[in-house]
Amino acid sequence: MSGEHETALEGDEGRYDSELPFLHALERDVRRHARHAAAARQRAHSMRAERTTADQSSSHFKGDPKDDRHTRRRRVSPAGGRVARRSLALLALLSLVGASAFGAGRLLAGSGAPDPASVRQSAFATLATGAVGDERWSLRAYSRGSEQCRVLEVGDTESSRCSAALGRHSLSADSALSPSGRFLFGLAGATIRSISVRADGGSARTIRARTRALSRNAARATGMGGDERWYVAILARPIGEPDPPLRIQGLDRRGRPTGATLLNCPETGEPSRCSR
Repeated sequence: MSGEHETALEGDEGRYDSELPFLHALERDVRRHARHAAAARQRAHSMRAERTTADQSSSHFKGDPKDDRHTRRRRVSPAGGRVARRSLALLALLSLVGASAFGAGRLLAGSGAPDPASVRQSAFATLATGAVGDERWSLRAYSRGSEQCRVLEVGDTESSRCSAALGRHSLSADSALSPSGRFLFGLAGATIRSISVRADGGSARTIRARTRALSRNAARATGMGGDERWYVAILARPIGEPDPPLRIQGLDRRGRPTGATLLNCPETGEPSRCSR
């Protein structure tokens, strides 16, 4: 009978979430302990019945029924009952936990909410490398889900950012600071062939930098559309003064402005947090 119960329990494994296999094993152990406790209680009951019969037979000769009742009360042990009740309570709690975990998983799967573990990430593609003095730098790109990501490494410093896929007339602008300069980098839409960079305030001159198309291998590795472009502009840093915000404007092939002007702050690299 024990083997049949184990087989039925193995077939019942699908009640629990596949990511919580320990629940099935725990229930199996609880059921096994409960059966052992029930068997022990049955044996104790049989032994008590045999002893009661023997005591009744001997009391016929001793004539002491009070001692016989006292003996029967003393020999009854509630330990088996307590173990069985605790096993059943633990089994009920186990079933509740398993059902809650399984239901939560089903609810999350059916709600349409994104599962962080299922977000796909492409391979990294190196777009450019170079050196400024003794510092080497590299620009890489990759895709994460529906986002486009870029990573700039300068010496021992790494700056990375992900954002939604760009339109044909938009661009991203991120910056990283190093002793050798201020690195402005990002991705750009297909119509943006260059960018103009101007420091906010003062009489700083405007700097222009070309954008370059992703290579076929980079587009294939990152899963991007292939129309995206990239750029890196290296600016000298002011001496004895804080790094100013930068205004970045995309330009088409004729040098005409296209898309919105971005403002990049060195403290955060996030245009939305710059003070205008």
